[in-house]
Amino acid sequence: MDSEPSSRMSEDGYSEYSRPKSKRKKTSKVWHELVEGQNEKGETIAACIHCKLALVAGPNRGTSHLKRHLTESCPLRPVGLPLGEGGTSSREEEEFVFNMNDLRKEILLYIIEGAHPFSTVEEGF
Repeated sequence: MDSEPSSRMSEDGYSEYSRPKSKRKKTSKVWHELVEGQNEKGETIAACIHCKLALVAGPNRGTSHLKRHLTESCPLRPVGLPLGEGGTSSREEEEFVFNMNDLRKEILLYIIEGAHPFSTVEEGF
């Protein structure tokens, strides 16, 4: 994605700067089990990875009907599977939260268990 502003001349001779609109991240769990694409008419669709059914998925359409398909009417999706767990995405990756205390513990274990020196300065300098 190009995030640099583009410049164009306005009618009065001054430059106008515009920043391209960035695409918003999809946060719904339904997108773990649906693939976004376009049909032959150019409409945005969401294809189910289980049954390959194409559902309308425009920017103003919402995700309730997509969720309903996955949880109630998809014939090939395993029954009882929690929403978002039938896809290929890693949940650990999405739920990662940085914790400084955990990092400090890991660094200490690395130094102590690996018998790594506390400093890199050698004696004799």
